[in-house]
Amino acid sequence: MDSFFTRIQNKFDASYGGRYIETILKEISIEDERISKFLSKTKERCRITTEHRFFVNGKERIADIAIESVESNEIAGLVEIKYDDHLNEKNHAQLADYIDYCRAKSLSFIYLTQYYPPKQDIDLVKESGFSHILFSQLALELNKKNTNQVTQLFISYLEDRGLIMKNIKTESIYKLLVRLFTPISNQGKIQNNKAMIDEIPSALQALMNNMSILSIEISRYVDVKRIPVIDFRFWPSFKFTKKDLRELLDDEDHSGYLGMEKNGGEMCIFAQSVIIDTNDNKDDYLYIRYGYSF
Repeated sequence: MDSFFTRIQNKFDASYGGRYIETILKEISIEDERISKFLSKTKERCRITTEHRFFVNGKERIADIAIESVESNEIAGLVEIKYDDHLNEKNHAQLADYIDYCRAKSLSFIYLTQYYPPKQDIDLVKESGFSHILFSQLALELNKKNTNQVTQLFISYLEDRGLIMKNIKTESIYKLLVRLFTPISNQGKIQNNKAMIDEIPSALQALMNNMSILSIEISRYVDVKRIPVIDFRFWPSFKFTKKDLRELLDDEDHSGYLGMEKNGGEMCIFAQSVIIDTNDNKDDYLYIRYGYSF
């Protein structure tokens, strides 16, 4: 079942992603002060406000989150959130305005994103002396000594989004590989309802989830042009004799192939990232593929 915050988000249009996150963070920060401390980068007690309007370079901008000092009620910093719109071409100009404003007002600034944004945006933020943080980094911080139930709901939500590494039970992976690549006659001890319904699907989902997170980390060092594609493939091997091969070649519908005894194989979980995209042709691009195999 989806987490509490995921079920609520499903009621809204996808374009409200950033606003949804800012609202969650504000409300959770009331219960768990670690959020405002982490985003403020200061030892002062702070609180989170949302939709903070300000003028810079002749334009009105609206910060997703403003960090406000509890003692002075003054704004100490701004946080801009990018949910699924981290590749928007307008982001760079927006970031430049935020940075100009925060520099002029001596405020802190954090760029908080679900995925890794274009390198030019990261360079702009870091060269200006400010910080870029991924949701996954925020989750790791909140997961330290976490005893707050509301915060745990938010962490579960980030798990639903595939932003936190999941534990993988090696025994479940073993059962999956045995099921895929060994003769059916040897699988009596492997097959049981709990393994088929719960353990094996959960293990495969965890592998895919963790590969997604690794692809985000790799994007730190590669100027990706698209969100990485996560996928899996498997190739079983079969044990057969020359006689089996002749019979298979003579079998028009290849039904004999189904009766062959499996003799090992390979399964790959991988990500594919486009690093050069000319936009001239849908197939005219260069990508890198990486992952792990069993």
